[in-house]
Amino acid sequence: MNLWKVAWRGLVFHWRSHLGVLLGATVGVAILVGALAVGDSVRFSLWKITESRLGSVQLALMGQNRFFREALADAISAETKAPIAPIIMTKGTATHEEESGRGALMAGNVQFLGVTNKFWAMGNVAVLTIMGEQEGVAINESLAQKIGAKVGSELLLRVDKPSLLSREAPLSTLEDATIAFRLKVLAVVDEARYGRFSLEANQIPPLNIYLPLSYLQSKLGQESRVNTLLVGQRANKPITSSETSAALWKNWTIADSNIEIHEVPATNELALTTPRIFLDPPIGEATVHSINDAKGVLTYFVNEIRAGERTTPYSVVCAMDGVLVPINVREDEIVVNQWLADDLQLHVGSQVTLTYYVVGAMRKLETHTSKLTVHSIIPIEGAAADPDLMPFIPGLSDKKNCRDWEPGMPVDLTKIRDKDQAYWNKYKGTPKAFIHLKTGQKIWENRFGNLTSVRIPRMIQSHEFVESCLRQALIPASVGFFFLPTYQEGVQASKNSLDFGLLFMGFSFFLIISALLLTALLFGFGVEQRTEEVGTLLSLGISVRKVRGIFLYEGMVIALLATALGAQLGIYYTRFILKGLSTVWKGAVVNSVLYFHLERRTLFMGAGIGFLVAMFTIWLVVRRQARRTPRELLMVEAETPVFTPTPRRFTFAHGLLLVSFLATLLMVSAGWMLPKSQAPEAFFGAGAFLLIAGLTYCRIRLRKLDEGAAEQSLSLRALGYRNAARRWGRSLNVMSLLAVGSFLVIGVGANRHDPNDIATLRDSGTGGFALYATTTLPIYQDLNTKEGQESFRLASKDTLGANFTPFRLKDGDDASCLNLNRAPNPRILGVDPNLLVATNPFSFAQLYKQMPPKTAWQILEMPQEDSNQNEEIIPVVGDANTITWALHKSLGETIPYSDEQGVTRKLRVVGILGNSVLQGNLIMAERHFNHLFPSQSGYRLFRTTAGECWHGSSRTSQRNGASKRVGTSKGTWLSRWTYS
Repeated sequence: MNLWKVAWRGLVFHWRSHLGVLLGATVGVAILVGALAVGDSVRFSLWKITESRLGSVQLALMGQNRFFREALADAISAETKAPIAPIIMTKGTATHEEESGRGALMAGNVQFLGVTNKFWAMGNVAVLTIMGEQEGVAINESLAQKIGAKVGSELLLRVDKPSLLSREAPLSTLEDATIAFRLKVLAVVDEARYGRFSLEANQIPPLNIYLPLSYLQSKLGQESRVNTLLVGQRANKPITSSETSAALWKNWTIADSNIEIHEVPATNELALTTPRIFLDPPIGEATVHSINDAKGVLTYFVNEIRAGERTTPYSVVCAMDGVLVPINVREDEIVVNQWLADDLQLHVGSQVTLTYYVVGAMRKLETHTSKLTVHSIIPIEGAAADPDLMPFIPGLSDKKNCRDWEPGMPVDLTKIRDKDQAYWNKYKGTPKAFIHLKTGQKIWENRFGNLTSVRIPRMIQSHEFVESCLRQALIPASVGFFFLPTYQEGVQASKNSLDFGLLFMGFSFFLIISALLLTALLFGFGVEQRTEEVGTLLSLGISVRKVRGIFLYEGMVIALLATALGAQLGIYYTRFILKGLSTVWKGAVVNSVLYFHLERRTLFMGAGIGFLVAMFTIWLVVRRQARRTPRELLMVEAETPVFTPTPRRFTFAHGLLLVSFLATLLMVSAGWMLPKSQAPEAFFGAGAFLLIAGLTYCRIRLRKLDEGAAEQSLSLRALGYRNAARRWGRSLNVMSLLAVGSFLVIGVGANRHDPNDIATLRDSGTGGFALYATTTLPIYQDLNTKEGQESFRLASKDTLGANFTPFRLKDGDDASCLNLNRAPNPRILGVDPNLLVATNPFSFAQLYKQMPPKTAWQILEMPQEDSNQNEEIIPVVGDANTITWALHKSLGETIPYSDEQGVTRKLRVVGILGNSVLQGNLIMAERHFNHLFPSQSGYRLFRTTAGECWHGSSRTSQRNGASKRVGTSKGTWLSRWTYS
């Protein structure tokens, strides 16, 4: 007998019953293929976005808030034979006054790009020549839509003005921290014309403004200087970061790091100085250690020198070693010049007190004092008459009259005497006192550097020799110059993104299970209708194996047809999902454009898995049906399975019921003890075991009902029971379908929560904060003080009772659920842990070391050491979703991260927060933040407790100009938490 022929005739004859099986299996395969295809489409879309935003850019050098020679690009390009575009990248705000008169629309976090023709070549697009014909800007489509601008619109632009001296450094000023100017829009650049350019791995379109490089250089006061280099693709072979770094260092000059070497006639020395006032620590240390007899100098402006009742106001004191401070001078002693000794009537052994400012958090000036003993008194001649020991300080060095000083710190000009003015006229910034270098570095320590200059004997050294020594002692990264593999990181971020294929397969899991149950139910029903046929075949002596083979052949044909149809239907299912993600569900991908893409291997894998699963389901049904004898199958009641009474009271079903019920109790108990963040896992675990226990109990009850059916009275209820028990397999399948669906609906509903219920609680996802604020431009003032609030015209009635918790922000890749890419360089927040301990916001799901809940945030200050390499590890805290899904890390693991010197540091996850609005960031202690990123000045993110009128505060501050100055974006935590 030809089994294939029998199977084919069975398919044709029973086509009606097989049609339902075909549809059920087709749905299962379609959902499986569609879910996997969604993953392919998302990965392809992210890759396309990476290509669009980077163009041909392979590497990028970002100056870490420093500017260097524009000509460096041509020198490196000639060395590497690769195209290099010098640009300026900075952040700012753009405001457009709508013609309709509805008011001004402002966009913050706008990326200002000063570009040349070389930049447009990186995007393989035509040069925007219109920008060179008249004064104006080009903007991308995203910015145009956000602020309602078009060609011809006038924009008010505001950017952070770069300063050689950090705005938080001692003696720095804030008066010129930003600059504003108006320009017309000359062009709107779409994505095809490099309108999506960005170096951040994010699918969200940036807000870009393109300006001629020379114009932006002029506005920023950085003529012929840039802060970013873009390295393009080389024609003959790929370009590497090591190759460009070597070319960089070959053409680097000390001027690129704002270092100057000049002669000091008074002492016949060379002085290594910087307009930044404080030398970068790597440069100062390299100079002192690589050049013989080089001496470090730290000069500081003190408020007062006091001896008893006599005082000398506003003087320069120098910390150094050498001739002026001999080796026998102790660290608690001071050398004074004759003028100061006469003014304070000092003698050897006299006690003097230095009073000076040290800049603390939020630019708070903390008054410190140091008591020292006079070691010796020296005349103002030779090395002691050197005004060059004081670095150039804006607002001080450039003033002829002391009463015109504006040194960036409070100065009581009434204290300045005529004799002080006479000293300034004759000696300028010549120090009046000298102390040990170690003493000066100890009392005037700051993160910007501990030297203001280095003195080198002039006899044997020349400018060229000093620069040569520095080049040998330094590496480019140590002064903030290093190339990042931008393209490689972008491609890896798109490839290693969240697997949407598995995600949608998880979402569709119950649909796939339901389709398989439906397939089994319908196929089993069809087989049951053919019991007489099966019995006849067995009675004719055909083996059970061949009978099974007939049905399996039929099932295989159905599965093959279902696979072919399901694969095609899965493609349409994918397109439907992508359409939904681009329209009604666009919030899930933050309005990103997704392209359909299906890999051949994905199609075959999905179809193959679907076919195997369908065949396995059919095999289970056939295997159960073919167990029965021919006599049973030929009986009239053959449709009903026959139970053989058994004397055993405890069967496998009873054991499964007991184990499932105990597991349910165990999961429920664990749910009470687990952190809140793991409550959903406990819920679904307990629910799954309870579902198994319930279905097992139904299986046992159906068997008992069938065994006792003959003893039941003939009633409507009894007939229902008997009918359900007679076909218990079919009844159990129906129960499973309904149970699974009900569990899914109830489970999702039970885990939904209303943020309004807990938004004000400290341990909630909002941390109990009522408002949040992010700024494009940094804020240096303390907003908790009246002066800080007045500087931004925040009405006191609106902020009454409110408290601001400031965070420093290191820009990076968004590691929240809003970024589909994997974040290679996540954003970093720096905060003083004591501020969080005071309010104890949010709740920790996990801690690396057990700590009292009220002081849990102090874990950011706990030292972390690597037992293998004995290097410092920086503790960080992150949101559970950020750590687990975006960074693929767990508690205790380390995350590599490059600091401003290109050194890869290790960040250890010491705490994981529950569901939190801090999602997308890593939080570290502020002192660690300042150490890793010293050039990141000011605060750009604030959490605010509710004042009396906090709703009005948000609106009033917008009207009063706070948002216009720094690009503030305000809102409630509730809206952000719900959205996230």
